[in-house]
Amino acid sequence: MGNGIRKLVERGVPENTPQNIIDKAHAEFLRYYSVHCADSTQAYAGIAEALAALKAAGHRVAVVSNKNDAEVHSLVDTFFPNLLDAAAGVTPEVRPKPAPDMVLRVLKALGSDKSEAVYIGDSEVDLQTAVNANLPCVSVLWGFRERAFLQERGATCFIERPEELTELFGERA
Repeated sequence: MGNGIRKLVERGVPENTPQNIIDKAHAEFLRYYSVHCADSTQAYAGIAEALAALKAAGHRVAVVSNKNDAEVHSLVDTFFPNLLDAAAGVTPEVRPKPAPDMVLRVLKALGSDKSEAVYIGDSEVDLQTAVNANLPCVSVLWGFRERAFLQERGATCFIERPEELTELFGERA
């Protein structure tokens, strides 16, 4: 849903649900999802190939997700083995997107600074995360939101296919 598991649970319970019930529902969701995070999950077509091409061109690539950190790493290992240089998800110490925390964490892990980074995402949460991290944003059109929706929220750079990533960024000097 874009704003993390906690927000998903809060949106999924009836209005005025007591906090202790929300907390129990959240804990149960986390327990279940830790075992089943890859159920009915698959990578978008062409993503693994695009990541491999970016790495071959000398780029470092990372993922930030509003899933919990353990599940992010599990999914990366399952769907993108050896294709990412860093990954970060939500932990008790790291706020979910649109806070810039995870972006700053992966930049540090990569030994990079903002001048070397571009944020790529598919939602309004990603757009706001890029703004909050002070990074340019490329919006992809194969994901969560459509062009008009993203444009209304300030998106200006779009790509329609994963292979456009390598066309856009080319070889790293």
